[in-house]
Order: sequence, then structure tokens, then C-alpha cells
Amino acid sequence: MRLADILPCRVLGDPLQGIFGFGQEPLVNWAADVEASFERLPELIHPWRWVDVHPALGRRLVEIRTALLAGDEIDLRVPPVVWRAVSPEEEQRACLDAARQPGSVLAIHKWARACHALSSRLKGRYTSMEQMESPDLLKWASAIEQAEGPARALQVIEFATQCMTVVGTELSAVRNRLDCGQLPDIKRVKKHRRVVEVLIAVARSLGLNAVLPALEAIEQIPQRVLYRRELWREMERALQFHARTPGSLPDAAWKVRNRTRHAGRAVEHRTISRTLLVKGLEFDHAIILNAADHDAKNLYVAMTRASRSLTVLSSTPIVRRPAPFG
Repeated sequence: MRLADILPCRVLGDPLQGIFGFGQEPLVNWAADVEASFERLPELIHPWRWVDVHPALGRRLVEIRTALLAGDEIDLRVPPVVWRAVSPEEEQRACLDAARQPGSVLAIHKWARACHALSSRLKGRYTSMEQMESPDLLKWASAIEQAEGPARALQVIEFATQCMTVVGTELSAVRNRLDCGQLPDIKRVKKHRRVVEVLIAVARSLGLNAVLPALEAIEQIPQRVLYRRELWREMERALQFHARTPGSLPDAAWKVRNRTRHAGRAVEHRTISRTLLVKGLEFDHAIILNAADHDAKNLYVAMTRASRSLTVLSSTPIVRRPAPFG
């Protein structure tokens, strides 16, 4: 506002996409902070992104936008939006149906834990996206580095169980031995012998050089499904970076993640994520897994990720959100 007193300024933005808050700091109030001080130009209401792809969806999203701004009801049964009653079974069915269509697919949950859980249930057909700051990567890097002996090998297994299916079950006997502070007897191991050998090496090593081979061996367990691929691959990169650079594993993880932040990450073809992580991205198909979880702004951001089809799950086909600007 002070710059506007010195230089000619125009303010461009979409208040309905203001979903990023910073601590306790209030977001810009569009009516009080912007429209009160700058000339208001005509609304941009032509859905350019959808013109050549799905013009009917673009028009419907404009109608939904108008209803959200006014706090009016939205009927999710109006085509081309597809409505489904929300349930765990319907979540999976909607995701599997979308996965059979050509193009990229985004499924949206509000909570990270729900994203990871659904990705696991879908057996890796969808990847659960990680936060860019990736607190889980830093947490597990610290846990692995700070543990010693059998406890470190146990942390490697625990990390793997957070990223892929069947590991906890397949390595349950080894896990129990390590949890008691004991190493498995390799002579008595009949299943996943190579994995057990490298886990013993992790426990006996003073450094972290054996951890990456352990992850690589675990990844070879038959029938396992890696559903948090981004977290798993970043840990591998962090271990590689740590092996050639002085410093701690959490430091290496932070540097690797920061490099990904600057270079940009490749978004998986089928992704489960949250609005905060996918704002600005576009997908052919989008599935909102529970409309009731989202306020007007987040619901709008979620809906406008789709360019070819939009499916919304909710307890009722009629939804209403309080107007975001009162």
C-alpha cells in the first residue's frame, strides 16, 4: 500500500484462492485492503482453461464460483460434475474408476494421514504427495541417525512400513528380535535372508553406510507396494548425499529436499494430495473425497484442479458453504 503511494500499481489476484495462511497473520482482506484502495476492473469470468478441453465443465465451475462467493447452495448432481455418496468404499471405487481413464488423476483429502492411508489401501495405484518441507523425511532421518545397534535396524524397518505395504508383516519376526535389542540368528532365517543380512549389517555398523543397501533390499520384497514413493526416494538421495558430504543425515535430507524445491518435483500420474500442495497444478481428472471437509476457498481450489472430469463425494448432493467474504 505504501508503494502504491509512490509508484503506479495494479493489484491482480483471485481472493477465492487465498488458502495460504502464515501462523496467526491474517490473510489479505480483498474488500477492505484492495477494493477500497484500487479501482475495480470488470470480473474475469471466461473459463479459458476449459475452452478447448471441456467448455461445459468450465461453465459449471463459473456457476459454482458464483454460488460459493454468495454462500448459496450447490447441487453436485448438475452435469458435468459427478456426485457420489461419501464412504470408504466409494472413495476407493471412485479412484479406481478414474485410474482407468486416460490422463492424469488427482484425489483430494484434507488431511495428510488420510491421503497416506488411502494410498496404502489402493496398493500404490496412487502416490501420496509429501509436503515440500517434508517433516516426515527429517523425522525419520533423525530417528535412523540417532539410534544405535539393533535399534537403528528397527528404525529402518519402521521407516519402510510408513512407505510400503507388507513389510511389517513379512519382517515381523526380525522386527520383534530387534525390538528386544537382539540380532536375528542368520542361520535360522529362511525368509528374506538378504534383507536380514543387511539389517544385521546396519545394527553392527557404527556409521550409516549400510542403511541404503538395507532400503534397497527391503524394496525387493515380493508383493510389497511402495505408495509413498516421494518420501522413500528422497531418503535414498539423502543417504547418498550423506555418504559423500560431511554432516548429519537430517542436514543431508534438508539439502536434498531444498534442491527438489528449487528444481521442481515431478508429479505422479495418479496422485492423492491436499489443496495446499496442489494449488496451481492442473490434472485431467479430479476427485474430491469429502466436500464437507473443505471451506469455500479450499473447495473452489479443489474443484478447479480438474480440466476433463470432476467427481465430488459428500454425504448429500446439496452442499452450502458460508460465504468466504462477509
